[in-house]
Amino acid sequence: MKKTLLTLFTTIAVCGMSYSQVYAKIDVSVFENKADYNVDMDDFDDTGEISFVGGDDMPSGTVIGNPDGDNGYISGKLDIKIIDDGNIAAPRMSLLYTGDDWIFTDKIIIKTESHRYTFDVDRDTDTVGGKITELYTLVFTDESIQLLKDVIDDEDEDIMLDFRLSGDRKVDGNLMFLDIDAVKEFYEDYVAAGGTKQDLSEVANSFPCEVKDID
Repeated sequence: MKKTLLTLFTTIAVCGMSYSQVYAKIDVSVFENKADYNVDMDDFDDTGEISFVGGDDMPSGTVIGNPDGDNGYISGKLDIKIIDDGNIAAPRMSLLYTGDDWIFTDKIIIKTESHRYTFDVDRDTDTVGGKITELYTLVFTDESIQLLKDVIDDEDEDIMLDFRLSGDRKVDGNLMFLDIDAVKEFYEDYVAAGGTKQDLSEVANSFPCEVKDID
């Protein structure tokens, strides 16, 4: 089951169609009724993906990162993946590292003002235009979704999150959401749709995250 969940959750592209009805364990209509989101559902198995609309600019859920002492960079996004015949709907944050040297990341550590989150991650590697890329997917479950709550509760409008990519080498830096208001809306819509009422313990077993309070 772990391998199946890993495969399903780390698949970024989802083919499907949008329908105005309730799928999965969450009320998808909460997102379908807003212009900020794309809702792509597969009518054959009730799986799909909810993502931010891009438009002329970067999608509102875009994440960017600046490593320290490393000429690479990070780009990413927030979305929701729906799998298992519609029985699981979990928010994700995908992060793409582009640089000159491999990290072979197996852990990503993110610090907010109040918590430290240590995610165990798998990675998809590639080379593009003479650069290397490593793609990671962080899946937020019952406990780790607190990271988004930490972000929207922070009083700093330009909140920067400290991060570390840990593998064969360590790369530290800062992450920033381009639109904090969009993150807040995303989280509140997920709660309104019933997302936090799901039992995501099975997903948490496949995507472990240790959460530690920071004094």
